[in-house]
Amino acid sequence: MPDTALHAALVYHSRRFSVIPFYHRTKKPAVGKGNIYQYRRGIASVAQVETWFATGEWNVGLVTGAVSRLLVADIDLRNGGDHSIRGLPWPPTPTVDSHDGIKALFRHDGGLPTRKDALPGVDLLSEKSQFLVPPSIHPQGTPYAWHDMLDLTDLDLSPSPPWILDLIHTPSSTANPPAPHKNQDTEDGRAPVLVDTCTTPNYLTPQEVRVLFASPEANQAVAKFLGLPALGDSFLCFWHPERKRSMSLYADPHTGAWKVHDHHGRGEHEHYGLPDIFASHMLRREVRLVGKPSLTAWWLRALLASKYLEPAEVPMKVLPLDARPSIRTVYDGFILLLQAKWRYDPGKPTQFTVRFAMAWCGISSSETVQKAVWWLVWYGYIRQVKREKGSWTYLPGEE
Repeated sequence: MPDTALHAALVYHSRRFSVIPFYHRTKKPAVGKGNIYQYRRGIASVAQVETWFATGEWNVGLVTGAVSRLLVADIDLRNGGDHSIRGLPWPPTPTVDSHDGIKALFRHDGGLPTRKDALPGVDLLSEKSQFLVPPSIHPQGTPYAWHDMLDLTDLDLSPSPPWILDLIHTPSSTANPPAPHKNQDTEDGRAPVLVDTCTTPNYLTPQEVRVLFASPEANQAVAKFLGLPALGDSFLCFWHPERKRSMSLYADPHTGAWKVHDHHGRGEHEHYGLPDIFASHMLRREVRLVGKPSLTAWWLRALLASKYLEPAEVPMKVLPLDARPSIRTVYDGFILLLQAKWRYDPGKPTQFTVRFAMAWCGISSSETVQKAVWWLVWYGYIRQVKREKGSWTYLPGEE
């Protein structure tokens, strides 16, 4: 901790932030009673920062306001801060995850007062305030961390949005939240508002989904889409060139599911379900699906592709015409996932982990997927709902 805190403090100091120490696992400044005021007027020297953090364990804090040209939106998720800012312009900017919520850092020349409870669950920190940054530890033991793809090393501080400045200048802002600003994309036709959700007829029950794995009609539709021959016929191997046919299609006598037998005899890889073959076909490489959620998702996707099932209606915003291809690919993949899963679980948020999205969307770079997902989140095309089993769940971008 000492070396980490010292290194982080020096990095923040190099960015011309006013850095001060806090007592370990507390929100109490450790500069001595009455001494914090000098660090609201000027930045400590490098020697002073090194003296503070050279020994012992400390939390690292930054002073907001003119001294650091820093304004912070402190969003308390426990008290509805995320709901208070929904619909307001929120540019990508370095953001800290804390035990209670998030802290978004914006650039401002200072001179503004700090406004507590500017909106329910939202504090706006400027003059006469300070806050903790990574690698500090919350009193409850949770480490502060930079939000994925929103680290100080990822992007520069965004200027403070006008609605934040309006709130600071309006004492009664808590009672009268600002109206959402117009979306300029909507005005030039690039990003229409969310369309209404239509009701998809004949939703499937979980039992009916399980039955589809053994349905001769469903299996035949997918086999035809994949260009497979009739049951019992042999064909050339998918995985490498050959002259003799070494694969055949059969119905599993135990489950009824149609499978492909690889006669090369490669141990556990001798048999492939049609979801495996479909995923391999889409990704142009050999795929073995493991785990019920992934297997079911790919099977439903195969049934949609083969026209055996109609996709569920999913509300969505249209991406700007100049959106990056990687963003478009990830967004299309997310919508496709909901079109499949909402056939039996309509309206429920879904996990969309980086590892799954890489395979589902056919993208080899985890960084590309991460950047695309967070772009979609910050610009309101998809939204985080809650964490389940360590991963975020998502829905389309507006309620």
